Amino acid sequence: MRTVTAADHILELVIGGGQVESRPVFQTPNRVQMLLFDRGWLYFSAVGSRGTVKRFCCSVRWRIQNSPSGSRPVYGQGQIVSIARGHNGGTTGTEPGGGRVCLVADRSISPQNKQLLSEPPERFVATMQILTIETTCDETAAAVVREDLAVLSSVVASQDELHQRFGGVVPEIASRAHVSRILPVIDEALKRAGTQLDEIDAVAVAVTPGLAGSLLVGLVAAKTLCVALDIPLIAVDHLQAHIFACRLHAQREIYPCVGMVVSGGHTNLFYCKSPLEFDLLGSTIDDAAGEAFDKVASMLALPYPGGPAIQRVAESGNPAAFRFPRTFLNDRTRLDFSFSGLKTAVRYQIVGPGRADFSQLQLDAGVVANLAASFQEAVVDCLVGKAFLALEKTESKRLCIGGGVACNTRLREKLTAESQRLGVDLLIPPLKLCTDNAAMGAIAIEQLRLGNIAELDLDVRPGLVRMPK
Repeated sequence: MRTVTAADHILELVIGGGQVESRPVFQTPNRVQMLLFDRGWLYFSAVGSRGTVKRFCCSVRWRIQNSPSGSRPVYGQGQIVSIARGHNGGTTGTEPGGGRVCLVADRSISPQNKQLLSEPPERFVATMQILTIETTCDETAAAVVREDLAVLSSVVASQDELHQRFGGVVPEIASRAHVSRILPVIDEALKRAGTQLDEIDAVAVAVTPGLAGSLLVGLVAAKTLCVALDIPLIAVDHLQAHIFACRLHAQREIYPCVGMVVSGGHTNLFYCKSPLEFDLLGSTIDDAAGEAFDKVASMLALPYPGGPAIQRVAESGNPAAFRFPRTFLNDRTRLDFSFSGLKTAVRYQIVGPGRADFSQLQLDAGVVANLAASFQEAVVDCLVGKAFLALEKTESKRLCIGGGVACNTRLREKLTAESQRLGVDLLIPPLKLCTDNAAMGAIAIEQLRLGNIAELDLDVRPGLVRMPK
């Protein structure tokens, strides 16, 4: 098709749904090489002022003015005549954001092209690739994901060996390790995806919640790449991404649902209206479940991380050997958790009240197995009980689980059994998508659908998510 210069037909695209100012802030004669509007998505590539070709994909509201074809899609070449900035986010150059793009479309669309657009062939489907970065705690991770949620690569560098002698994550050690590992991890993710850096169309990075120093390493890397490549920056919520891992694995719609994120730093219940709309239902008021596993493992002289170690030892133990407390389990008025009392009960069972040197303890292997099994059972009972109470209170029939503790076999067994009994749609990702990873950063596609492009002054929001007191 020829490049059109006459405004026979104007295709007006309002990106992100924001209010549009009447004053255009950017004008360019840059040529649109491909334009495809299909099922609410706009795919196009444009030649920039320096001759570089960039591909974009965004969700739009649209209308065709003076078009005899009414609401039919339009395919063709044209010119970007103006881009106006919206109030909900910036649009610069040809990047998607909260703005308006007016394209001059070719008036004469051949019957052959109209037929192609009714069922667009694979070669017309955009292949936008996003680099996702995850550094919220002690895993340095990067992945390359495609707009159709295909994971082209996923690389995770663990720091377990660095924190093992401390029995938990040391924030300063974690952030320093991220600095030395972030570039090799990104490079490996690109290699495994068979992708060059200049083929990346956007960079997504987890900015909340998490450890401040760790988050900053990932954010600085993401910003640097975005500036160097002149591509959009997308902010990701780590907890929302954990639930999105269920969507990534299931390859089907999962929202609305009740989502439970349970890990070393987080134990939270949410009502998830959509991928980006979460209402907090309950949280731990002290230790996270994974944190309790680490601390009890230390008491039992088991290695770090404590979750896998306790599960391994508990397989030969009796979960009913010790009756440990299950705080809040019978309180149907709240959806909170508390594991501090359970942790203390295990300590008292081992050494009693008062100070004790755990390094000098000599515990029988059978006792250790029974303590581990009984502790694990108490944690699992609390998690399962509150998750299904949340389903009842929200009148939901779908439960999505994320986070490292979701790797626990006993938790999976009890969740599965209760879901089958009550007819609940249970989604738990495979183990590699439960622990911290960057593939779950594919939730950035949902941000692009809404035109949510971050500014370069984006900052991290560290800390934990807790119910307000």
